[in-house]
Amino acid sequence: AFFNAVTMEQKGFAFDSSLNSRREVLVSPLTNYNVFVLDQNLKNNSSLTFTNTNVLRAGSTYDANVSGLNFRLNSKDNKYYINGNSVLSAKISETNEFGYSYSLNIGKQRGNFIYGLSYLEESDTYDPNDLGFNYNNNRRIGDISFSYRNFKPKWQKLNKISLSTSATITGLYNPNHFTGAYVNSSFVLVFKSFDAVGLNSNLALVESYDFFEPRKWGSYFIRPVASNFGAWISSNYQKRFAFDLRGDYSFVDRADWNEWNYNFSPRVRITNFLFLKYNWEQNFELNSQAYALQFETPAENIPEIIFGKRDRINTTQAISMDYILSNRMSMTFRLRHYRSAIEYASFFTLNENGRLSPLDTYSGLTVNGNSAYNINYNAFTIDLQYRWVFMPASEINLVWKNAIFSSDNRVNESYFTNLQ
Repeated sequence: AFFNAVTMEQKGFAFDSSLNSRREVLVSPLTNYNVFVLDQNLKNNSSLTFTNTNVLRAGSTYDANVSGLNFRLNSKDNKYYINGNSVLSAKISETNEFGYSYSLNIGKQRGNFIYGLSYLEESDTYDPNDLGFNYNNNRRIGDISFSYRNFKPKWQKLNKISLSTSATITGLYNPNHFTGAYVNSSFVLVFKSFDAVGLNSNLALVESYDFFEPRKWGSYFIRPVASNFGAWISSNYQKRFAFDLRGDYSFVDRADWNEWNYNFSPRVRITNFLFLKYNWEQNFELNSQAYALQFETPAENIPEIIFGKRDRINTTQAISMDYILSNRMSMTFRLRHYRSAIEYASFFTLNENGRLSPLDTYSGLTVNGNSAYNINYNAFTIDLQYRWVFMPASEINLVWKNAIFSSDNRVNESYFTNLQ
């Protein structure tokens, strides 16, 4: 398979409020993207896949290439498996930069009891994000998991029971340093009506070492022990109306630090050709401690790394519509609004040992008396896609996107007042 796309040169305007002027800036040069995939099926439902992504940019901006090999091998009875991948990333410029990633997984995949053992390693220079997404690199993750599945439970109203647990140890690749240990568990019931309910937990066994939060390489922040518990309900998607409802709460081993979130997502199939989905989600972090990011210049300059105690409320609202034109053509529309309001109450300095010391005399205010750290961020995005499958395994997609972003310090406004 081969995919190729070209984006034109993109420019934007930078506005200087102090000088009341703006200037044109180059956001992205003329760019060519392509993806090349070779996939070979093997016996016993095994497979071998080679993938290469390439990004070529006009001008002096660097080019990028990522090559990866994936494999999956199953036993003759498909009871056991081993799979893995190896990836090499390259940023091509006057000073080339290479990085790598690899993973290996082995386990049992058939029967009521299944298990797995996995390992992932990514170098600190591994970066596939020019044509892909990787949340962060520079990590090592080891995991062992056990699951029990019963597809013929004794209670007649049940269709399936699933119980799983896993233990994970994480570390930094460079320097080699332990970062955390966790135990995750889940319990799921699927009824004959195809409605489902579930419980989940995520337990941090010890304090974790966060090398990314301080925004300065070599420093780290020690996160407290935390336990997260959640529950969810999902109704039968085959019905004309269905919904998903979820809630989570985190117990943090630090005074007055509270976190919880909830999500409600109804969906309705108006006709066999028209489908609507709505999503509402809110995440609350009250009195949490995190790096204090400056959005304005504070009146007082503090050379140390500054953390803050803050309230953060994230709200996401989205509406999507799918319309089927024919058995080969469809259209998808999505409107999304995201708001993040962050308000700081006090500040700390980060010590070399990863602990925090109170910064009682620091207000975090600008010369005008405004907070240099509080922010009310809004993002509106619109996506419209037309898809035409003109022959098997071949399609054309026409996509239109638009986005509006804004930020201010009106953190105390309610969501709907802010929306206006």
